[in-house]
Amino acid sequence: MTESPSPTRRSKSRKYLLVQGFLCVLCTVVGAFYPTLLDWSKTALETEVSLHGSKETRAYPFSAASVVLVNDALQLSLALLAVSLKLGLSSMFKDGSLVLKMLPLGLIYAVGELLTLRSVQKGSGPVYVVIANMKLVVAAVMSRIFFGQSRSLPWLHWMELIFISLLAALYTVAEAGNMGSSWRWEGAWAALAKSSLVAFSSVFCEHTYKSNSFLVVLSLQAFWGLATMLLLLL
Repeated sequence: MTESPSPTRRSKSRKYLLVQGFLCVLCTVVGAFYPTLLDWSKTALETEVSLHGSKETRAYPFSAASVVLVNDALQLSLALLAVSLKLGLSSMFKDGSLVLKMLPLGLIYAVGELLTLRSVQKGSGPVYVVIANMKLVVAAVMSRIFFGQSRSLPWLHWMELIFISLLAALYTVAEAGNMGSSWRWEGAWAALAKSSLVAFSSVFCEHTYKSNSFLVVLSLQAFWGLATMLLLLL
């Protein structure tokens, strides 16, 4: 005879689902509004001069590196505060191998943020969102290439990914036509490069993220990302 869950366990399970649902919605909203806000921040005018004349395009009134630098510094500050309150700062350096493992991931994160800003600057926020979500397709292809049949998806899922890729390509071409002379294909390629970096870290570094404390991993990623940006600015 199976024992029914107690009211306390049911309450905890319901609370857990609500928290996970809230976080899912929050991540979706942030992911959608981040490139949109970047698009709105293009309030400066950039003049390009060539043999055929000159034209003005919208641009950021700030440098991309400064945004990533401030973002990494803010993220690191909040992460360190959370770690110190919950685990203690010494927990960040208990595992020396983890500190070194997070170095390339912090580098990937910093470069990815620079690619995001470049993509939105040369293209548009909506195109960045569409192409960046191609990371699902890129991750599936990488898994199939590097891990073989054991990590391959069923054919129906491959058809879904091909359909997603086709829609993303059609939307990008349509957006390029709507933006006219303001469009730069560099923006689309930067978004694709960013999605490839995210897919790479998802495929090859998933174990590192899931087998360690989320707060510690986040702090180390922000630390190495900030260190990367400081070295680039020197």
